[in-house]
Amino acid sequence: MRDYGVFLHKPNDKVYDYEAIRKGIEERTDEICGVNKGVNHTPISLTIYSPHVVNLTLVDLPGLTK
Repeated sequence: MRDYGVFLHKPNDKVYDYEAIRKGIEERTDEICGVNKGVNHTPISLTIYSPHVVNLTLVDLPGLTK
């Protein structure tokens, strides 16, 4: 099985490249918060599917880090 990620706001799109996932997080952060406009309470949900990772849930608020 090949690793991939799926964003909750795009449930039918599988992203196979981790660099593209990183870029997707940045783009979604800008959509939610605006460019350099602070923190938002709306989470970005991303699921990584891989036999190489443990089940883990992390919550990061958009705009908190960039």
